[in-house]
Amino acid sequence: MPNIYEHSLKVIKEKGIFSFLNRAFLFIIGQLLCFFLYPLCWLTNTKFILVNYAAVGHLVGELECYAKEGILGIRPLYRTILLVSRKNLANPHLLDYWKKYVFVVDNPVLFLLLWEPLKRNRFLCYDVGRY
Repeated sequence: MPNIYEHSLKVIKEKGIFSFLNRAFLFIIGQLLCFFLYPLCWLTNTKFILVNYAAVGHLVGELECYAKEGILGIRPLYRTILLVSRKNLANPHLLDYWKKYVFVVDNPVLFLLLWEPLKRNRFLCYDVGRY
């Protein structure tokens, strides 16, 4: 696996310096947002859920298991935020269904800033990958 230096050079060669700086800026802003979100989420008992929203199976199966575990009392109860992008969403109608169980955020700016940093943050996210 290439290190961060090699990866950065590859991005600069393939997409240009402005693309690299744009990605670096978004990464830094996202990390700062996560830093400030952590105490807020801790105080309000809130977790983010990140699912593969481009695949119907993940969008249905992972959220269904999450909701059922909450109803049955198998997992701790959280205020839950589902972060998705409408751009590649497999089935937008499903979001209306899941709004009963989780708070859905489909803002493209928030998605752009938070998706990558949240994927690496085990404190702010509830892992639905085991489903």
